Amino acid sequence: MDQIEKIRTSSATDSASSDSEILPREPVFSLSGYTNLSEALKFIASEATPEYALFVDIPLKWGQRILERLEKDDGKIFGRKYRYTWNSHERTLRLSMPSPIHEAVTSWYFQMTLTWVSNGIITLEEAKEATPSTNTPFTMPASPYQQSTKIPDVAVTPDDGQSLPSFVIEVGWTEPMTALQADMELLLCGSEGQIQMGLVVKWYLQRRTGTVRGTACLWALDAYGRLTKQQEEVYHLPTTSKWASGAQPHSRPVVAGVFGRDA
Repeated sequence: MDQIEKIRTSSATDSASSDSEILPREPVFSLSGYTNLSEALKFIASEATPEYALFVDIPLKWGQRILERLEKDDGKIFGRKYRYTWNSHERTLRLSMPSPIHEAVTSWYFQMTLTWVSNGIITLEEAKEATPSTNTPFTMPASPYQQSTKIPDVAVTPDDGQSLPSFVIEVGWTEPMTALQADMELLLCGSEGQIQMGLVVKWYLQRRTGTVRGTACLWALDAYGRLTKQQEEVYHLPTTSKWASGAQPHSRPVVAGVFGRDA
């Protein structure tokens, strides 16, 4: 994955070098000193912030067991309902609390679907044959991400018996862009081709003006299984960007990928 490492390094450098953006610091906690799962769970619960946290050095055998506790938690340990990403390859767990920014992307997706139908890019029947979800965990089947599990902000799954979505959306505010890019690598490369595309929208607060700007990246796998992306700068909700007014994500080949169909 040299290509992704280069993208991560470039993105991190570009973000760090800009003095016009307020970038949140990523809280990182190691579980390397823990040998007892119960104590590790208490540590995770005590350090998990209301917004976002990353835990590293997690024993591989604990991964799915931690997720089970997150799903079944009755409030005695965690007290909050987190969205999570368990990366079995890197042995990391990311926890985040959905915010209004994360929830807004759901309504944006429905607006875009109506636009695609109105413009004749897809039919109403095609739109009905895909189900969006916001709190569904998906487990990856392919190495090196086998048994990795993630809850995307939005997942669109074709109603054809496919176990994984064809299209996912991730939105970042406190999450760094490198983490969002790693999520795309996990989802697209770990899904055996079932997840065809992913959209990442990363929002930043402008230090000088106090306004919000963002970067939108549309990720896909090329014919050789390599990650590719289209990128655009946005300055408010993406419904008014060029992607929402007639550019590439409104072409039949791209929209077809959202619904898991051939162009």
